[in-house]
Amino acid sequence: MAGERETASAMFERQERERELFLVDQARRLEDAGFDWVVPKDFAERQNYGGRGLVIRDSSGEGVISQRISKVLKPDGGLVLVIASGQEISIGSFISVTGPNFFTEVEKRVNETLARLQAVTTAGSSS
Repeated sequence: MAGERETASAMFERQERERELFLVDQARRLEDAGFDWVVPKDFAERQNYGGRGLVIRDSSGEGVISQRISKVLKPDGGLVLVIASGQEISIGSFISVTGPNFFTEVEKRVNETLARLQAVTTAGSSS
């Protein structure tokens, strides 16, 4: 019985490492493309946030202050919740906090950001 528990534990540890590496890889992709990590001004104002990162899920415009919990990917690949006061709460890559579809959402947001960066670079080089 103990062997099964260790196997399950090892599996969860491996999955956690893979999720962490995924987030670091996404941050590295942005860094390599020259992303400046400056959050949108309106988000920073609504969320009282002075940090840097890529906003993955923006809840800063929610009506009830307690619902203003946004998710931000940091330049080091860390993942934080940003509450209405602007405070960061590190959540790492815990699936129970992020949800199983969150990593798809991170990848989609990174790809959209990279496409915008590429469009700006392409437009700037053709001018």
